[in-house]
Amino acid sequence: KVVERGDLLNLETLDLGENFGDPSGSHLMTLARALRAGTVPHLRYLNVLAKPCNRQYFGTASETLESEFLAMLSCRQCPALESVGLQFGDLEGLTFRALLGGQYDKVHCLGLDLGLRGLTAFLSQLPEGSDPLPFESVDLSVFVSDDGSEALVQLGEALQKGPLGCLGKLKFQQQPFGVDDPVADGKMSFFSSLAVSQLPLLRELSLSNLLLTDSHLSLLAQAVHVDNLPSLRLLDCSRNRNLTQSAMKPLMAAVLENEKGLPFLEELSFMSTKAVGGATLETALASGKLGRLKRLMLGGWYPLGLESLSDDRICLLRGIVSGQIPHLEFVAQSHCFFDSFNSLFIFDLDAEGMKVFADGVRKGSFPPRLRGLGFRLRKHRPPVDVDPLILSIAENETGLPPCVASLKLRFGRIGESALSRLAEKGRGICESKLKCLKYMNLSDCCIDDHKLKELAEVFRVHECPQLKFLYLNRNKITAEGFVAFIRTLKRESLQNLSEIRLCRQLGTTG
Repeated sequence: KVVERGDLLNLETLDLGENFGDPSGSHLMTLARALRAGTVPHLRYLNVLAKPCNRQYFGTASETLESEFLAMLSCRQCPALESVGLQFGDLEGLTFRALLGGQYDKVHCLGLDLGLRGLTAFLSQLPEGSDPLPFESVDLSVFVSDDGSEALVQLGEALQKGPLGCLGKLKFQQQPFGVDDPVADGKMSFFSSLAVSQLPLLRELSLSNLLLTDSHLSLLAQAVHVDNLPSLRLLDCSRNRNLTQSAMKPLMAAVLENEKGLPFLEELSFMSTKAVGGATLETALASGKLGRLKRLMLGGWYPLGLESLSDDRICLLRGIVSGQIPHLEFVAQSHCFFDSFNSLFIFDLDAEGMKVFADGVRKGSFPPRLRGLGFRLRKHRPPVDVDPLILSIAENETGLPPCVASLKLRFGRIGESALSRLAEKGRGICESKLKCLKYMNLSDCCIDDHKLKELAEVFRVHECPQLKFLYLNRNKITAEGFVAFIRTLKRESLQNLSEIRLCRQLGTTG
C-alpha cells in the first residue's frame, strides 16, 4: 500500500524475496496497480520470489491474476525494470510458452510452485534439445500427488536434456500416502536422471517427507560422485522414515571420492530418519570437503540400543573437533537426543568419548561459531576419569569452548589435584574459563569436603555468570564442608545460580 500511494518515488530496488507466498495473489495485483500508476518511476530491480506455500492447505493464486501481472510487465506504463524475480503457481500452457520463450525479457529469476497439471504444462513448453531457458535462475517447487509418477519421469528426462541447467532450487511436497507409494517408479526414474544430469547452479535440493529409500540416496550419491551438483548449499532429506542407518554412507563416500566434495554445502538434514552417518560421516567432516557446513541435522529414530547410538555420536564428535568444519553453527538430532530441560544437543561419553572431548578442548578445535552442546557421562565400570577434561580446560587459553553449555559428569571421578590446577590457572587472568557454562551435574563423583573446597576455588577465580544449576547429590559432603564452600566463593562467582542440590550425601545424616 505504501508503494501504491506513491510514498517511495525514488525507490530503485524492491526485494520481497524469501517471504512466504500470498495464496490469494492479492499482493501481485496491488503491486501491479502501483507499477501501472507510475508511483515508482525509478524502480529497476523487483524481487517477489516467495517461499513456496503448502499447496495442500493453502492452494495457489489464480492463473488469471498471475497472467495479468505478466501482461503488466509489457505495458508502456511499467517502469524501465532491468531485473525481475517472480513466483508463480500453475499457469496455462500458452502463458508458459510466452514466459519460457523470452517474451517477458525483464524476468531474470523465476519461481514456480506447481501441481501435477502445472508441472505437465511447464515441461511441455520447454525448448527442444539442450537450449537453455531465458532466465538466470529457476526455482521449482513440485507438489507430488498420487497420479504424478509420469510427471516425475518427464521431469527427469528434462533434466537430462539440458534446458533446466539454470535450476537454482528444487523442492518436493508430497501428498500423504498409505503403505504403498503410487509414484515409486516415477521417483526412481527422477533420481536415476540426477546421476546423469549436470545441474551446475542448483543451490537447494529439498526431498523432505518424500518416502525416500536407501536406493534413492545411492542414486543421489552417484550425482555427487560425478560432480553433477557442484553448487549445492542445502540438502534436505528429513522426515523419510524408510531411510536406514546406512542411508547416508554412500552419500558421504561420494563426497570423499569427489575431488572437490561439496564445497558450498551449508545445511545437511536427515532429521526424523534413522540415518546417522557413523564413521563415514566422521571421515567426510574431517576431510575438508564439507568446509562450509553450518547446520547439521541428523536422524533420530533408532531400533538399536543406547550403546550403538553413543558410538555414532562419538564419531560425530571426532568430525566436529577435526578442525575442518570451522563454520559449523548448529548440530541437531531428533527430540530423543536433546536434553529435555536445556534443549541442547547431548553427547553421551564413555572413556574414549571423554578423551576425544578433552583433546578437542585442549587443542581449541571446536568450531568457534558452534553453540548449544551438552556432554554427559555414561555409567561405566570403572568410572570415567574426568581429570583429562579439567586439565584441558586449564591448559587451553580460553578454557571451555562457548558451545558447551552443559556438563553432566555424574558417575565420573574427579581428582583434587586437577581442580587445584584449574584454579591455579585462573589466577591473574582477566576472563573466566567457564563463562558460558549453564548447567553442571557432579553427582555421584565421590566429592568430599577437600574436593569441594577446591571446586569453590575454581568458581572463585573462574566466575560462572551463566551457571543456573549445580547438582552435587550423593557425594561425601558434610555440612561444615558446604559452609566452607560458600565462604570461599565471591559474590560474583555464581551470581545467577538458581538451584543447588546436595541430596543424600554418603556418610552423613539429616
